[in-house]
Amino acid sequence: MRLAVLFVVALCGIVPYVSEAQSPTIITTSKPIVHGEKIIFGQLPRGECYRTEVPAKAWILSSYEDIARKVILSIRDSPPYDLIKDGIKTKSYSGAIIDRSLSFEAPFAVPSAISLLASLVIPLTGLIFCCCRYFGRCGGKLEEEDMEFSPVKSRHRLSVAIAFCSVFILIGSSCIFIASNRLGTSFPVLNTVLEESVDDVITYKNNTIKELKYVTVSEMKFTSDLVAEDLDAISQQVVGPVMGEARTLVAPLLDALVSTGNEIGCRKELLCLVVSKMRAILKNISVTVSELKSLNSELRQQLYDSRQNLTDVRAACNADMDAKLAGICDQIPSGDALVAVADFNKVPNVTKELESIEDVLRTDISIEARKGNVTFEEIPLSVARSTYSGRQDIANSIAELEDLSSDLINQLEEAAEQFVQTTLEPFREEMNSYVGPSGSYKEYDTLRFFSFIGLACTVLLGVLIMYCGLTAGVLGSRDYDTPSTRSLTSDAAGRTLMASVTFFFLCSLFLNLLVGLLFFLSSNATILCKSAADLSLIGEWTVDDPSFLGYYPLSKTLLGDGNVEIKLSDVLRGCEQDESPWQLLHLDTRFNLTNMTNYRDKIPPMDEIFKELNSTIAGVTILTLDAEQTLNDTLDAGVHLISFGNFTKQTQKPLVNVSLDAFSSDLKNVSDTARPTNEGVADGLVFIANRLQMIQTDIIETSEGLVSLLNSKVILLEEKSNITLESIKDVFTRTKALDGFLRNRALVLANEASHRNLGRILGWIDQYIEEALLKIRQDVGNCSPIRTIYDANLSAACEYLLSALNALWLSLGTIALFLVLTIILCVRLAKHYRRAERSSSSAKATIYGIPLTLFTSSSRSSSRKAVTSWKKVNKNSPVPFNLHTMRWV
Repeated sequence: MRLAVLFVVALCGIVPYVSEAQSPTIITTSKPIVHGEKIIFGQLPRGECYRTEVPAKAWILSSYEDIARKVILSIRDSPPYDLIKDGIKTKSYSGAIIDRSLSFEAPFAVPSAISLLASLVIPLTGLIFCCCRYFGRCGGKLEEEDMEFSPVKSRHRLSVAIAFCSVFILIGSSCIFIASNRLGTSFPVLNTVLEESVDDVITYKNNTIKELKYVTVSEMKFTSDLVAEDLDAISQQVVGPVMGEARTLVAPLLDALVSTGNEIGCRKELLCLVVSKMRAILKNISVTVSELKSLNSELRQQLYDSRQNLTDVRAACNADMDAKLAGICDQIPSGDALVAVADFNKVPNVTKELESIEDVLRTDISIEARKGNVTFEEIPLSVARSTYSGRQDIANSIAELEDLSSDLINQLEEAAEQFVQTTLEPFREEMNSYVGPSGSYKEYDTLRFFSFIGLACTVLLGVLIMYCGLTAGVLGSRDYDTPSTRSLTSDAAGRTLMASVTFFFLCSLFLNLLVGLLFFLSSNATILCKSAADLSLIGEWTVDDPSFLGYYPLSKTLLGDGNVEIKLSDVLRGCEQDESPWQLLHLDTRFNLTNMTNYRDKIPPMDEIFKELNSTIAGVTILTLDAEQTLNDTLDAGVHLISFGNFTKQTQKPLVNVSLDAFSSDLKNVSDTARPTNEGVADGLVFIANRLQMIQTDIIETSEGLVSLLNSKVILLEEKSNITLESIKDVFTRTKALDGFLRNRALVLANEASHRNLGRILGWIDQYIEEALLKIRQDVGNCSPIRTIYDANLSAACEYLLSALNALWLSLGTIALFLVLTIILCVRLAKHYRRAERSSSSAKATIYGIPLTLFTSSSRSSSRKAVTSWKKVNKNSPVPFNLHTMRWV
């Protein structure tokens, strides 16, 4: 029973720590894996193998020993539970308890007392009998007159009866050899079972800790890594859908900005290789217009001077009558045609627009576009910053669970190791000191072995002597012998039987003494073992009865609440059914594992975690303030408002109303005509003609090139201004569309993603907690090995050791009982084999050896029923010395 209590305490000492620690998915892996949104947790790790095995119950005397058990259980089939409870409760031995104990033990004490009394009475009777016979009494001296004449039938009956009894004596003696050997081997078996039991309790402790570590450390680490990974990536996961859809708007916007920037300009410091075409065009137009204005002003002055000169020449010609009469003066063309038509002072001045564009170009649109793109790409980082506090709370909750698991495992290992060092190892050493290979049982077991073997051998020796007497009696007796004429062999047979009786008297002392002691010990042990086997000894009749101590002691020890119905017998029965300690010990009543799901209470609400999410996303702008200001300044520069038609009007006009080449040619022709008449007029016309040719070459041709350039630049400027205007409008349109997306659709996507991903993160934790609770409640610490340990020790003690004791007392009792019968039978049979003496009054005999007293009516034996009458005597029997054949009489 101490073993049973020890192993249950071992179970109970480990399980409470297990309780303070801890899917329907079919597990097919040894390690957790992620499959979609679910964690497929692995199986519990395989622990060390258990060594304890229940010893085989069957042995050669199993049926024989069952008789002893049935005899005992027919007297009492259950221990005195009330007496046990009162004794444990009061922890004292009062008179009432002793009286009740004696009352219970009476059915066992009476046979034991009788056997112990017989161990004194029978040897004492034998001693008295021997003394009596020594003095010629009690059959020590036989007289013929007192004996039966020819006790053939008596010899037959007594011999058969003795042989029958000897069979049981021989069976009992043989069983002593077997049971003694069984008893000797039971101690090594018990020691082996104890050693393996202690090792298996330690193995159970190690396996349970290993399983707990797997659930609370390995699987927790796997889950926490998943949570940490998702927490680190939550910003990407939340804004991922927003970023994906927003890029369809951002990419065209950035392209538009870069395109617009290329149209507007870039800074040299950024090594832009392409100078803004618009700025270059404006500069070209400004310079060209300035040059054209200068040339046009000079042209007008030169033409005016040429007209004045031509007027002077005409006046000089009119003054010369010869030239006038010759008609030369009329041939001189009028100078009114020498007038400049195109007036470039009337074209728009682009200086202001150029200055505005120069101011615009101080900001690089491409840089601002990149800044806007960086702002967009940093949305996940911004979300990560805004959700850091909430994410940290989740991480802290996981860390608390990990710390709790770590502390639990440490406490469990310390407690388990302390249990091993303070309880198991001392128990192992104590048991080894008793039943170990060098235990104290060795010297006692050797003495026991030789005592039982010696006793059995003594009995067998007595039986052998008895058989020698029977054999001698058979060989030495003749049917015609009278008591006084029996042969020496027959007389020796009788004496030999009496010698065996002496051995039997001597053996009775030890036989009955051992029977009494072994019966009393085995009977109580058998009842206790029966109750221990069906767990009633530690069940509802004693420890599990709440009326015993007023509470359930196991629940009081484990949970601190004796009102919780936890029965030790139910725990062991549950272990036999592979139930978990958590269920058997009702640990939910003390350790509410559902509180593990309350980790959400320590985590801020989802809205609080993502409270800045909307403002973060809605506040994102790709178009920076500088870029927007630049675009607005570009529009304000008014390039697209320039009156390009005024340029066209002036550029399409001729510079002079007349071709100066033709006009100068005409002047030269007139000068040739006038030279013979008036050389002065001719030289004046040549001067004017040359001057006009110089104007044509220096001013008109240059101006025409500039006008052509101006015209193309104006056309290109108008085209670029329109493109720029459309690009800016496109940028603003796309910016507005992006802002609308970020303030509406993006917020919906982000909030959906945040709920989904935070739910995924918390889902990892929920799945782990669900799996951990399931394993702790149903799988961790499967206590079937504890029941095996209990059964093995019970079998070793009750089925192995006790069966040998039961077989011994039954064998000894059988021998003792039949020895008494054999003693009586041998004494009676010996009288029929021993030679009797003749009395002095009947010394004479007939020639046939028949006593004369048979013919007298005064014979004392005539009235004895055992004496054969004369009529039954075989008168034709020959004399002894003529007998050549014999038969068993």
